[in-house]
Amino acid sequence: MKEEKSPFEGGVWDFWEHGVSQSFIQLFRSCKEQTRLAFVEGWTSRKSSLALDFGTCCHVALSELHGKKKVPTVNQIDRAIDVFEKDWKREYPKPTTKQTEEIHHVMALAKPVLEAYVKRYAGDWGGKYPFRNKTVVPATWLHLESRFRVPFEFEDGKIVWLNGRFDGGFEDNRKIARKWLFETKTKAMIQEDIIVDLLPLDVQVMLYLWALWKTEGVRPTGVLYNVIRRPGLRQGKAEQFVDFIKRVREDVFKPARQDHYFIRWELQITKKELEVWERTQLRPMLEEIRLWWEGKSPHYLNESALVAKYGRCSLYEPIVNGNFNDCFQREHPFNELVDFGG
Repeated sequence: MKEEKSPFEGGVWDFWEHGVSQSFIQLFRSCKEQTRLAFVEGWTSRKSSLALDFGTCCHVALSELHGKKKVPTVNQIDRAIDVFEKDWKREYPKPTTKQTEEIHHVMALAKPVLEAYVKRYAGDWGGKYPFRNKTVVPATWLHLESRFRVPFEFEDGKIVWLNGRFDGGFEDNRKIARKWLFETKTKAMIQEDIIVDLLPLDVQVMLYLWALWKTEGVRPTGVLYNVIRRPGLRQGKAEQFVDFIKRVREDVFKPARQDHYFIRWELQITKKELEVWERTQLRPMLEEIRLWWEGKSPHYLNESALVAKYGRCSLYEPIVNGNFNDCFQREHPFNELVDFGG
């Protein structure tokens, strides 16, 4: 019997060919119309945010730095940040003056934070930790910003692909080495109790643990959750930018502020917990997305998802006002999986 044509065919994304990513799943759960525009049609806002760009800058730079054999130097940190800038220029080949100023602001803010990070976690590169480290220690990196593409089989035998990019995967320094997922987050506000309680339910963390299990053939012991706080200091109206960055540097390097800016949690996971998550969370989510793709599940807008705690969603103007002037269409469905430095 010939399969029915999907109502969403003809865009840059195809369910069976491309599969899904954690960002796809999370947006789908939030709003189907945003999912259609962002993934099926490939629309992306030209506007960004300090939070998003700062996080991307830190991720790109750390992917470069964690591959070093020794504790990175200041010059190596600068070159790692330059990789982010090259990627950004590739994504925005004709930036406005304002966009250029904003991205330079982001890189200037990230520089002292990354320098302080390297000093605090020098033990990750064979140096010494300047504090009593209570979490597992990366001894051998298995993955650094490595892409994965893992098949998931439905009950009828059809396969969909799960895509992503590990921040890192490593073996610890125990006598019998164990495998761990390394997940970095940049946040301005950190609610430790809530983050720790919800980690076992976090779609991205659980999907990456599951994918690492399938990729390596060995169940990971758990996740080392690596949190970097984005500086909350504000530039004064009469303050020069160079003086503002100097003040940020002084703050992030204060010994008393290290536990404020840099936090790590170690969370172990059992085989049963991964299997339960696959059965009760992953499978139902993928089945729902499949039904939607096949036109067997209704498509609708979730208006409550248009404005979140950080303001309007990136596709607010196209959805509410039909205005696509500040958007462009991608040729690839998963923007976050484009290789760095390419």
